[in-house]
Amino acid sequence: MTPPSTRAADTSRFQRFDIAPPTAAARTCARAGGGLTAEQWRTFLPGIPYRKTCP
Repeated sequence: MTPPSTRAADTSRFQRFDIAPPTAAARTCARAGGGLTAEQWRTFLPGIPYRKTCP
């Protein structure tokens, strides 16, 4: 298991982030509101076969 990353938010507070790939991917998908649609994929990644990017 990957240890959480820690960073200083200011001089007196720290925040912890779990940077394990499955957790990072899930958080990224949640923050983005989901993955690319097939139409968005064709726009931004033309010529590459579509695949679902978020569960």
